[in-house]
Amino acid sequence: MKMFKEAVLQGHNHGRRFSIDIRWHIDRRPKPVIVFLHGFKGFKDWGTFPLIAEILSDAGFVVVKVNFSHNGVTPNDPVDFTDLDAFAENRFSYELDDVKDVIDYIQSTSFRVPSAEINTDRIHLIGHSRGGATAIIYAADDERIQSVCGWAAVCNLEDRWSQGALDLWKEAGITFVPNSRTGQDMPLKYDLVQDYLDNKERMNVCRRLEQMRQPVLLIHGTEDETVPLADTRKATEAIQHVNLKIIEGANHVFGGGHPFDETELPVHSRELISETIHFFRNTD
Repeated sequence: MKMFKEAVLQGHNHGRRFSIDIRWHIDRRPKPVIVFLHGFKGFKDWGTFPLIAEILSDAGFVVVKVNFSHNGVTPNDPVDFTDLDAFAENRFSYELDDVKDVIDYIQSTSFRVPSAEINTDRIHLIGHSRGGATAIIYAADDERIQSVCGWAAVCNLEDRWSQGALDLWKEAGITFVPNSRTGQDMPLKYDLVQDYLDNKERMNVCRRLEQMRQPVLLIHGTEDETVPLADTRKATEAIQHVNLKIIEGANHVFGGGHPFDETELPVHSRELISETIHFFRNTD
């Protein structure tokens, strides 16, 4: 029997409420957990993500999708960016705090999956785009994470903006990020950059990859228009425990889009999921 539950958590540090959802099959077998983290300007129910979660749960995992607390959506409106004030306040540390809150919740007695159905000592992370960077940084600090799979992961947070853009951003205190899908100009305070600078060693994705003890798989498309494959190659070429799988012709979202109403994933997303499941089964 397929099960689906939702929950709202409150951040232990920033105090903001954020939502997660949980999928699993009742079969009285303790299943490992996959926690999915979306990227910048993303949300847990974007496009192909719900169907991907179904496929992962069909493959024998408890799947937890997370809406970051400051991604601009709310528990009452989880698919529209209706809280741009929260988006403006986002910072990398908040997202890392959110992941900790989710992992703590999974391992608590309050978690909504019966103990007979879950192995809370086997927790894996998936992160898409900037969520991939978050997953890597977090896993480097938390031995409860067994492995990490990054989808089109950002491996260098510092080079996402030019120095000129950063100077203007600092002077104004805020910048506006266009969202081509919604037509919104999404505000983002310089606090995000300052948070990175204040925690630069922790936020160095390449360094954290080197420090990690857990196995890592990065999956990247040759036609990624947002995070160039060359950046990922450069970041991972000298790190032995990081595997890089390249999907020929895949873009940043592996053929997906929002909204997505199909019953079958695009071909590149199918390859993405096949590689991900194989990786987690071999590292569990």
